Amino acid sequence: MTTASVPVAQLTLPTVAPWEPVAPLDLVEQSILNALRDGRRHTRAELVLHTRVPDRTVRAAIEGLRRAGWPVCASSDQRGYVLSWAHVDLERLDRDMSARALSALRTRSAIRRSRRQRAA
Repeated sequence: MTTASVPVAQLTLPTVAPWEPVAPLDLVEQSILNALRDGRRHTRAELVLHTRVPDRTVRAAIEGLRRAGWPVCASSDQRGYVLSWAHVDLERLDRDMSARALSALRTRSAIRRSRRQRAA
């Protein structure tokens, strides 16, 4: 007895994009995020030219993207910003931000000491 093979239907699952933070509503943040999506490192001066807004506005937009969860990475040993999910870049960003936070707390502590001494 011969058995005929019955074709089995293949189930094709749609590809799912990896999770990303919510897209920004701010137009400057959108513009910067779109520029950074190319994977290249962009200096702040390039982003100022790209967005046509002042340097402070670019820095505030980068901070806004970071607060929303976008990994806008920068480091003291390389100029510019890059959007990166790479573990090494995220670790470096975490270390740099922790160092800045500790520095700000040290400054706050010094100001508080000065205020107490002056009040005494």
